[in-house]
Amino acid sequence: MKINIFNVTGILSPSNEQMHISYSFYIKDITNLRFSFDYNPKQLNNEQEAKAIITKCLNKYTEISQEEIEDSWEQYLPIKNLLTISVDDPYMFRGAAHRQPSNNVICIEEQKATEGFVKGKIVDGYWKITISTHAIVTESCVYKLEVWTESCDE
Repeated sequence: MKINIFNVTGILSPSNEQMHISYSFYIKDITNLRFSFDYNPKQLNNEQEAKAIITKCLNKYTEISQEEIEDSWEQYLPIKNLLTISVDDPYMFRGAAHRQPSNNVICIEEQKATEGFVKGKIVDGYWKITISTHAIVTESCVYKLEVWTESCDE
């Protein structure tokens, strides 16, 4: 049976890029945790807006000429939003999901955990999930984070 612990939805814009958003929740007497994290849209579909972003980044981080930028910017398409999550229990770091696609479901329990996370006892206390906003290239990006407990085999 699924028992909800924490749910949140948020809307981000490019001004929220390169920041960390942390949420804490209290748990007691459970044996496993599941986290679902999703965000949309995945990528910027407007080619002119994408070209402007790519050109700005190439000018900032490279020394290639404007002619080379004009000839090569399309190789960087599509450009994508990138949000990642990390999890901490009351005492230690328990893992991170820095992967595409954006729809990530993570399981942590005493004997096993999703790749990138540390298995172990689900200790009582305040846990923290941090969303890192590495890139937000669309006008808005909606995320949803859900935390619950149930058997990881269900």
